[in-house]
Amino acid sequence: SIGFKALLIMLSTSSTAKTIRQWFLITLLVCFVVAVALYWPRNLLGRDKTTKPPVHALMGSQVADSITDAELQTVRGTESRKILSQFATGKATSKNLPNIVFMMADDLAYGDLHYTGGKAETPVLDAMSVGPNSIQLTRYYAGGPVCSPTRGTVLTGRNHNRYCIWHANIASGVPDFAVPIRQPLPPSEVTVAEILKENGYRTGIFGKWHVGDLKSAEGSSKQYNHKWPVSHPGMHGFDEWWVTERSAPTATINCGCFKGAACTCGHYPSRHPCTNYHSRDPHTDKLVSFPSSIEGDDSHFIAKQFDQFLQKVRKSGQPFFAYLPFHTVHHRYVATKEYGKRYLDQGMGLAQADYFGAITAMD
Repeated sequence: SIGFKALLIMLSTSSTAKTIRQWFLITLLVCFVVAVALYWPRNLLGRDKTTKPPVHALMGSQVADSITDAELQTVRGTESRKILSQFATGKATSKNLPNIVFMMADDLAYGDLHYTGGKAETPVLDAMSVGPNSIQLTRYYAGGPVCSPTRGTVLTGRNHNRYCIWHANIASGVPDFAVPIRQPLPPSEVTVAEILKENGYRTGIFGKWHVGDLKSAEGSSKQYNHKWPVSHPGMHGFDEWWVTERSAPTATINCGCFKGAACTCGHYPSRHPCTNYHSRDPHTDKLVSFPSSIEGDDSHFIAKQFDQFLQKVRKSGQPFFAYLPFHTVHHRYVATKEYGKRYLDQGMGLAQADYFGAITAMD
């Protein structure tokens, strides 16, 4: 209180107040000059906002005319340079449109892959990482810190705050729409699948959806069923799909849905809960579930669905976009005997063997 009174006395004198005002104006002027220097397109410090970004940044949403011949030469592989050049200059036509396969693991640690120094045996990814037509994007950040925001950003290219998904959508007896932090992907959002479909692509998704409920709760006893909107892949530009709503085991994924079906449970003490794949019947437009127990590794099932999609689309001659969001290696991660045994033989515990075995199976 003594110090505060002394300050009031100082400010009450005309000379002190004048000096403070002068320093305040000088400080304000300096801040203004610095702000202009930092943010003016061609400023006094030589920082040019129009400077073209490096080639790794151009793989995102940079403008088409911002790539140079010199930057193109940094991209390894003739085919990679050719495709990048076509997109960058707007010269891609229906005859040379590339097929696109986007694969995404779930909760996979960057340092667990073999080529990044990890313990998992990943020979295919190792080969892809140094292939003549490969580009490594080592600063490719996720759109959100958890599952659903990341997936929404992959599909829309937008920050998750713009489409209102802030948390992982989890089954808890109420619909996504009823919980503010667990919103479904709004139908108003434009996805990469919709844009590609409009440009002649056949589109498919096989794996984990996790940006909305696939079916309505009408007629059920659950609360909030009048607020339960459907947000399935068919509403967002995908022609063909077999997806789960949320996380699922990485082996014998839907065994909990069929009485007597064998479950590979690994280090988990109980059978897997019922988590099944769903799709849309093209004839009735109704949601259908996968009709039988799926044996073996889940990543292999996803690859099989993609292969069937690929065989059909090849006959049509259309370019295709396939999105493969694997469940591996999210909880519940389990490995089939074929892949888990190699890590048990190395002296790992069952949980570790399940973890690394599931990664190798995905590879």
